[in-house]
Amino acid sequence: MRASSATPPKLTIEENVLWQEWQELVRRYRGGDAKALPKPIVGLGELRVCGWAGDTMISFPRVQRLSDLAQLPEHIQLGLAIAERTISAHQASGVGRMVYATPVPTSAGHGLPAAELVRKLDPSRHADVLIVAPITGRYT
Repeated sequence: MRASSATPPKLTIEENVLWQEWQELVRRYRGGDAKALPKPIVGLGELRVCGWAGDTMISFPRVQRLSDLAQLPEHIQLGLAIAERTISAHQASGVGRMVYATPVPTSAGHGLPAAELVRKLDPSRHADVLIVAPITGRYT
């Protein structure tokens, strides 16, 4: 499976411009420009929607405190909003999709962080979020 950066559906014209600005910051940050993201952001989280055709990946800003979100520019807030909308849409679809998140690893290093079933994304706690469908059918 390959991961691809997704263009979220159903954006207004203004949101599409903001989304492109957010994607440019993500590209610069991943390219090694540590100053691409403003101070309140401590890194990027990844939302992956797992599917048969590969994983779709949406980056969202991670912050130390939820109160930091209000200080962020619109295009960065939209990065988080798109991740939250995606989670909500899959939870509302009624096809049994489950959302799991892992916390940011600590320096204590007591093994891998345990995944937890989540209802709402918390960018101050969650580093990686997976949306998966239950396996159905017979495999013999």
